Amino acid sequence: MKKIRRSKSGFTLVELMVVITIIGILAAVGTPAMMIALDRAKKNADTQNIRQLGMVLTAVASDSGDERFPSLTDAGVAAATSTDVFNTLYLTRAIRSVDLVFAPGRGKTKAVATSPTTPPFAANNVGYCYTTTDVAATPGVPLGDDDYVPLLYNSGNSTPVLTSNGAKDLTLQDTGIWGKSAINVYYKNNTARIMSPKGSNGVVKDFVPASFIAPTGYGYSELAP
Repeated sequence: MKKIRRSKSGFTLVELMVVITIIGILAAVGTPAMMIALDRAKKNADTQNIRQLGMVLTAVASDSGDERFPSLTDAGVAAATSTDVFNTLYLTRAIRSVDLVFAPGRGKTKAVATSPTTPPFAANNVGYCYTTTDVAATPGVPLGDDDYVPLLYNSGNSTPVLTSNGAKDLTLQDTGIWGKSAINVYYKNNTARIMSPKGSNGVVKDFVPASFIAPTGYGYSELAP
């Protein structure tokens, strides 16, 4: 009587261990690359947001009677923040998407719009500082003023000192949207760019370009979220 021989199927323990080891190696190699690519994509999205927001502000300034960017007076509060300014622009339909003020880095969550007449933004939704003037007599940065004013930039970093002509460096902080690795900035000449420090000290050289000319009769003031 013939014996029926059963064919063996599946993997041996050694083969399974080899496969698991290979998968582990591939994951170890691929994960950092994926994280770098994801971080780069988020920073690029942030650059697009800040450019679009800057273009909205420029359009508002162009349409205003005195050709000035939105100011503390426009926000209608005594101690305004960039959040106040952006809420005012949302209520006047200048900002139509809550995505524009969101920086997809650390520490921020996207706002949820509930009504066209309800301010949607809180400080934890706003990823950008906004530059305005520091005196009531000059409400808002003039449209035709120095093109190299950093009108918008990622919040959580130190404040650029704009009281004299020439280049200005900026020291990034761990509390910034991108930590000490980078900062997105929108200049008044409709230029948006992401800047990174050259060394490990977090200093971004020439955050304000050498051609910057400080205004006469008033200064600039940062509005944090």
